[in-house]
Amino acid sequence: MIMLLADWNGHKHVHFAVYKNGIYFHRHIQDENDSIRHGFWFCLWTEMIDMQSLHGCRICENPTAWWNLHIPLELLQFHFGFRENIMEKILLFLATSLGTGPKQ
Repeated sequence: MIMLLADWNGHKHVHFAVYKNGIYFHRHIQDENDSIRHGFWFCLWTEMIDMQSLHGCRICENPTAWWNLHIPLELLQFHFGFRENIMEKILLFLATSLGTGPKQ
């Protein structure tokens, strides 16, 4: 899943990609993967770092490659968490593309 973000003036922000990947068997190792390597196991993470640099994007891992509680928070933190003027109010509009979910 790729999330694209642009502002009112047409400025396009860095792409945010979510890949499907399994959960590591040991919970403490998966917690480390989530906190340090965007969810990826350390062997795969070296490839993801190269891909992020090559394509200028942010890549995260999720067992379902779909929205969960963690992904939107990470997206917002990545794009808006380090603004120079954190007190400046912004209007945030999130839209989803219809038909991208699982077929029923």
